[in-house]
Amino acid sequence: MKRTQLGFTLMETLIALVLMSLLLLALFGGFRAGIASWQAVDRQVEQSEPQQRLDRMLYRHLSQLQGVEAMRGFLMGSRHEEMFFIARPNLIRYAAPLALAVDNQPYAVELASRPGGRAGVWVRLLPYDQKQDMHAALDAAGYLLVSGELTLRLRYFVDGQWHDELEENVLPQLVSVDWQTPERVWSATTYTVSRGQ
Repeated sequence: MKRTQLGFTLMETLIALVLMSLLLLALFGGFRAGIASWQAVDRQVEQSEPQQRLDRMLYRHLSQLQGVEAMRGFLMGSRHEEMFFIARPNLIRYAAPLALAVDNQPYAVELASRPGGRAGVWVRLLPYDQKQDMHAALDAAGYLLVSGELTLRLRYFVDGQWHDELEENVLPQLVSVDWQTPERVWSATTYTVSRGQ
């Protein structure tokens, strides 16, 4: 009588184990590469998020400066017939409506890089009140940290030339911002300052 073989030989079992080990090794290597790329994207988004928020905020605000000027009761003080605007290399101060402000109430906004030697980009803002010296009020207001690593440098375009600084209440045609963190430098962003109707 002939005996039939019912199991696997030792050699077949070893070959199956080696093939399964190689397959698992490739699978876990793919998982590890996927996790590493996910973490890299998370770090990238985390580093660029403050810059993107500020970029959108400046775009919205600088395109609405003149639109707010139409509400002269808000922006024009009784003593001055000038625009509320300060332009420095590390600081910009202006009045514009915030995204969710009631009745387009303008706010005095200051965006500053490394104010008083503090690292990062800081902002302070107050509802604009023509009866109040808004520069003094902003100077007394506390800063809010936007990003501890981000820094910015501002330049202003007036009458065909770029300037690092402008006289108080001189409104530029363009504002250029150089953004950077210790790990990254972004291309300069240029914003058009609305001249409105």
